[in-house]
Amino acid sequence: MNSFARFMANEDSVIWVRKISDIAPGDIMLLDYAGTSSHLDHAGVIYYAGSTTGSVLVYQRSTKYRKTTLSAIMKRRKGVPVYIAHITPHWY
Repeated sequence: MNSFARFMANEDSVIWVRKISDIAPGDIMLLDYAGTSSHLDHAGVIYYAGSTTGSVLVYQRSTKYRKTTLSAIMKRRKGVPVYIAHITPHWY
């Protein structure tokens, strides 16, 4: 995941989403368990965007939490920084 974090930090086509209303399907949700922002530990893909964390749906690899809401993730990982990256690739 650290390689991905470094790529994201250097990629000029990444916008770090700051408002729930700016989240879009295809955005990447990243969790930072250590709270350092340079060591991202988990990723999920936003597959439905809503106006609240309870209506934003996230797809993850884990079968137990494969399809869940952003609010459920934040509740389960209380205090863990959550980052949302909107990627617009420049290689198209």
